[in-house]
Amino acid sequence: DIPLEVYNEESLDFCTDLIKYLDGLAAQLQPGWVQAVSYGTYFYICDKQTRKRVEEDLMKESSRGITFVFASGASAPGVKLTVDWPAQLDWVTAVGATTF
Repeated sequence: DIPLEVYNEESLDFCTDLIKYLDGLAAQLQPGWVQAVSYGTYFYICDKQTRKRVEEDLMKESSRGITFVFASGASAPGVKLTVDWPAQLDWVTAVGATTF
């Protein structure tokens, strides 16, 4: 059996919810080794201080051996392809697909 834990957005405030999620993860003695997050956003949605905190928290949790998999984002055909934040970070694996 592989345990599954689901975390849902509470407030629809991506930045606040991401910090709450990471705080909860940091408090766990034995969190799941793979954390899959099926959403992301443009990096400028969160203020600079919040982005820095999230990025540092993701780096700290990665150093504990946790693998983060974030949605890479979706761009429509004809739009410049970009990778959502925080999937674009070096210590996060971005996953996604697109159709042209």
